[in-house]
This record gives sequence, structure tokens and C-alpha cells, in this order.
Amino acid sequence: MVNKVIVQFLEDGKKNGFGVSSLTYELVKKGYNEEEINEAVYFTGNEASLQNKFGNKYLEYIRIHRPIFLRISMGLMYIWFGINQLIYPDSFLKYIPAYTGALFSPLTVVYLNGIFEILLSTVLLFGFFVRSSALLLSLHLYFIGFSVVDSGIMVRDVALATALFVVFLNGNDKWCLSEVLKRKRKR
Repeated sequence: MVNKVIVQFLEDGKKNGFGVSSLTYELVKKGYNEEEINEAVYFTGNEASLQNKFGNKYLEYIRIHRPIFLRISMGLMYIWFGINQLIYPDSFLKYIPAYTGALFSPLTVVYLNGIFEILLSTVLLFGFFVRSSALLLSLHLYFIGFSVVDSGIMVRDVALATALFVVFLNGNDKWCLSEVLKRKRKR
């Protein structure tokens, strides 16, 4: 949804002879989000005036939406892994370290891990507590990646954990339910 206040500011500024780049600079100084500003610039048909490194509106669209895609894909991947741990726990037993046997049986650890991953990834997928859930899942996967002896699995897990850490760094995006609810409350 395009921010109508930004659109109005851009249209009024253009009528008064100001350039889009100076208007966007003023909006950034006022604290508006760059993604909202770019959407409003596209909405008003001034995308050619944007001084960005992409120059192509499709690449700019991808730039704006990549945090959303990453958050959703990581959430779906983790849900898939969690469900597989609950359905096929025997295939995950070989990855359970021996020291966990002092507290729980390996099968219990697989089930608890599956439930943990499903709960946190569902929260991540829908966009509540994005930074917290992404950080916990990332640290969890780093721990798993560095405790597994198989180097192929370690490389995969560390790469996925790093992608989750990027989700943590991005924080909320415009499609997070927490952000959607905030926008609805403002109306």
C-alpha cells in the first residue's frame, strides 16, 4: 500500500518546481522509510527521476522485496525440516551428539528440536518477533552446523544460518504481520 502522505508531498513538491531527488532527500530526513518513498515515487510515475544504482524498475522492485522473499523462504525451509523431524525422526538420530543422552533420549531430542523449529519458523514466516526468532534459529543452526562431523552438512547448515542471520539484520519488512497491524492501527 502506497503511503498517501508521501505521494501528496511528492506531487506538491513537483508542482512547486522541486526535483524528485531533493524531495526524497527531505522525506528521508523526516524519517520516512526508503522503501515507502521509492514506492510512492513509482506510484507518481517519477521513477525515471530516481537517482539509484539500478536504473531498472524491475531490479528496484526486487531490491525492495528481497528481505520479504528471504524471510518467507527461510521460514518455509525451517517448517519443512521441523515437520520431517517429527515424521521421520529416525533419519535425524545420527546427528544427535552423544552428550545429549545424559538429559534426554536421542529420539526426544529430535522431537523437541522439530517442535522448536516449527514454532519459531512459524513466528518468522508470519512476521512476528522477526529479529528474535531469526537470531535464535540462526544461532541454533550455527550450533548444529559446527557440532556435526559431516563437512557437507556443516557447510550447508552454516550457509543457511548465515542467511537467517541476514534476516535478523534486516528486521521487519513491509509484509510482516506486525507491520501490517501497525499500519492498520494508524488509520
